Amino acid sequence: DVYRRAIEYGRAYLRALRSNDRDAFATMHRIAADLAVSADLQLREAGEEMLSETTELAGRFAEAIAVVADSADPASTLSMSRQALLAGDRRLIEQAADKVDRLLPRGRLRTALIALLAAAGEALAGEPGAASLSQRALDQYAEVAVPMDVAKVNAAFSRLLGHDTEMGRAAGERARAWIDSVGAPLLLDTLAAHLPPQAQPAAARA
Repeated sequence: DVYRRAIEYGRAYLRALRSNDRDAFATMHRIAADLAVSADLQLREAGEEMLSETTELAGRFAEAIAVVADSADPASTLSMSRQALLAGDRRLIEQAADKVDRLLPRGRLRTALIALLAAAGEALAGEPGAASLSQRALDQYAEVAVPMDVAKVNAAFSRLLGHDTEMGRAAGERARAWIDSVGAPLLLDTLAAHLPPQAQPAAARA
């Protein structure tokens, strides 16, 4: 039964991404909310992760973090880190960094997440070396994370670094290019505030 619900959630997720289907979004939320209150720990953790992902897709990043903030599942560090970056909130970024340090096993993914969260702190503080530090962290992350997460994190850094900076624009363009390539209009809507505005064609400006 859990496998059936996981498959149903995955199919609804794809429909929502590709067509902004509100019925699919409702299906995702129903399945995730049911699993998140399961008496079985593994099912509950899976449901919390699904519910966090669903809430993130709605653009409610701090709320998405709250769903998994108390989870002892190491996998929750990935979503919490990504959502903290998208929220652009120093306190949430520090909380995510602490959770990564405590729960995630040593390895390339842990190193990349710590680098990303540290770079985000530098960017928020307006440190002069934030852009180069962020680019190195993004390059590290791209080697170990799934493409969708890489796109989301690039979008986060586009806003953190500023759309008026070369590095910020480049990060936003990378994110938009990937989203356009897979045809995910809902993700474009979710990340609209994180992406730099697109230049109008010359004919449209005339």
